[in-house]
Amino acid sequence: MFETPHIDGERTRGRDERPGPNSLPQQVIRFRPMQSKGSGTKLATHNLPELKNPFVGEGTVVASGSLSTSEVSTFCHRCPDQIATMRAVHQIEERLNRILQDQILPISRELHVGWPNLPGQLTRQAQVLFLGNHSSGKSSFINHLLQSEVQKTGMAPTDDGFTILLQGNREDTIDGHAAVSNPAFTIGHLRNLGPAFLSRLRIKTHPSPFLDEIRLVDSPGMIDHPGEGQGRGYDFQNAVRTFAESSDLILVFFDPDKPGTTGETMSVFTETLSGLEHKIVILLHKVDQMESLADFARSYGTLCWNLSRKSPTKDMPQIFTTFIPEKVTRHRRNDTEALDLSEFSTSLEEVKAEINKAPLRRIDNLLTEVERRAHWLNMLLILLTHAQKSRWKTIALVWTSAILCLTLGGVLAWSQRDSLHIAGGIALVALLLASTAYIAGTYALKLRQMRLQTQDGLDELFRSSYQNEFQIGHRADIHSLWATIKSSLGKIIKSPGLASLPGIQWMNKKSHSISQLIQKDIPPLRQSTQEFRMNGHIASDQNSSDSSPQ
Repeated sequence: MFETPHIDGERTRGRDERPGPNSLPQQVIRFRPMQSKGSGTKLATHNLPELKNPFVGEGTVVASGSLSTSEVSTFCHRCPDQIATMRAVHQIEERLNRILQDQILPISRELHVGWPNLPGQLTRQAQVLFLGNHSSGKSSFINHLLQSEVQKTGMAPTDDGFTILLQGNREDTIDGHAAVSNPAFTIGHLRNLGPAFLSRLRIKTHPSPFLDEIRLVDSPGMIDHPGEGQGRGYDFQNAVRTFAESSDLILVFFDPDKPGTTGETMSVFTETLSGLEHKIVILLHKVDQMESLADFARSYGTLCWNLSRKSPTKDMPQIFTTFIPEKVTRHRRNDTEALDLSEFSTSLEEVKAEINKAPLRRIDNLLTEVERRAHWLNMLLILLTHAQKSRWKTIALVWTSAILCLTLGGVLAWSQRDSLHIAGGIALVALLLASTAYIAGTYALKLRQMRLQTQDGLDELFRSSYQNEFQIGHRADIHSLWATIKSSLGKIIKSPGLASLPGIQWMNKKSHSISQLIQKDIPPLRQSTQEFRMNGHIASDQNSSDSSPQ
């Protein structure tokens, strides 16, 4: 275990004694200058491992907010821009967490919508998912990033499961069943994929500065026989979707030997990753194995052709052509007729730059996810409110009809009180009419409930609820959101049923609250994030209790 600098006269704990996030109050870290370098000052490292950019200005840095012990231990190695980045990320995370805990999750629980793993997305690191054919170079690319042979590589499939690579003091491997029970790994939601999947899941810890803020997920190579569970023992497509939804960047690898022709790869790319295109980066990898420009053109053209056939749009996504410099053989480098790789080095650096931006991507993805859930809940509240109003209108009509029959029958019977036979007959008819109205109304209410459990009934509810919006014109955003909500709404109406849900007044109040969240709370966070990207700092927020680093 290493030691960290003194913080206000006390020594902090090492990484293996990490108590968890949000563990330290405001602290003042004083750095003792040791050696000047340009305008910066090298800090006393106190036996800390050398990390990126260990130069900051001389003086005192204030670190307030939710910095964990491990973050403080590497704090003195970061330049002011990196400190600002860390603080900016934490500020937005904390505000999003408050939105989740105070508004979104309580409403979802009342509506019997289960999102128990949503808060875990705020506590994890940025995540990059590696997908592709077997022997397409995923593991080699990971080893290149970490500058260490962490993952096994080879031409044949070398792994049949998923591997999550995390920062650690030493190299270690934890099996999936143990890992999902450890809250420090924030992967408890993977338990839903079943024991067969967990037996093929592992956590690898590795001491690498690269893993400080980014976790990597390596996947098994995809094969030529797509099919649910075929040859794997678990639902591979569902596992990929689960990892993809929680990832901030998805790298899809194709290789020269099989440029898009593997059935399972194309199925995952076009179906499983649907709706996540903004996260995807496509790589035609291992271009160093191509002998000539003609070989490259043939492979690149084949990949473009296969992707265009499966793509729902006529526009082709950008394809990065990459290779691993360490894998280029000496014979290849000395071959004057071989394909010139100098042009592909830029593409490799661009991909690595995208990976390094994963923490910033994570902010955007978190905002997008919270906003998506808010829109989802708002539509659900609107539809359920409309369904509840229709239900109560039917109930009111039933009771009104029954009471009206009884009232009129009573008045007529009273007017014929001198003739008991006539009065009794009128009262009996009124009672029969009231009973008939009640039974008919109850039956109509039951039919409506059954109608709402059908696809046509749900579509009818959707059209009637949003008829004002549709009068303006076609709303693709509303239709797209409806497609994701329909099945969940049907399950709620079926069980627990409209009668078990909160009342109309509560739903109207919560819908207004969610609308305010979408219109007034999330846009400033978007603006702050954009300003941070442009200026390197988060704009000051009068409503935030956090202060910027001094």
